[in-house]
Amino acid sequence: MVVASEAVLDAEWASEAAHAEAQKARASADLSKKDISRVEHAWALAARVAEAEAEKRAAGENLTNMEKEAQSLEELQDELKERGATLKVRRAEVDSVAAEEVPRAKHELSLYAHISKISWQYEVTDRIKGRVNAHEGKDLKVIDFVMNDRSDYHVTNDLWNMIG
Repeated sequence: MVVASEAVLDAEWASEAAHAEAQKARASADLSKKDISRVEHAWALAARVAEAEAEKRAAGENLTNMEKEAQSLEELQDELKERGATLKVRRAEVDSVAAEEVPRAKHELSLYAHISKISWQYEVTDRIKGRVNAHEGKDLKVIDFVMNDRSDYHVTNDLWNMIG
């Protein structure tokens, strides 16, 4: 935008210079009106050419800036494509691990539940709640502990006592 304002200033200067030259020509007695008209016309053309050249420079700089911006956007697009590819690979890895680990964890939990005979009530989140199913004629035992009421050590011991 600085170039555009410089172009306007150059055009104004050329116009003022042409006007001043025309004034000098008029003052000179030896020039005819036809010569004065030619000089004024030449200066007007010079001012228009200067203005056009200033606009051309401003457009050239604008084009250069736009090309730089386009280049940076292309680089950003390439970077985002690379990130997308990396994320797709990472997602495939996570899905693969989940496909292997989730069934294994479920199987282990079902073994623990079968061995310990504990059925947990997972929907209760503020308490440790469930029941120990009967072993060989023993009674059903209810598990109901308040979270953070006792240490993990004491909760574990109480659970072992209920199972045993």
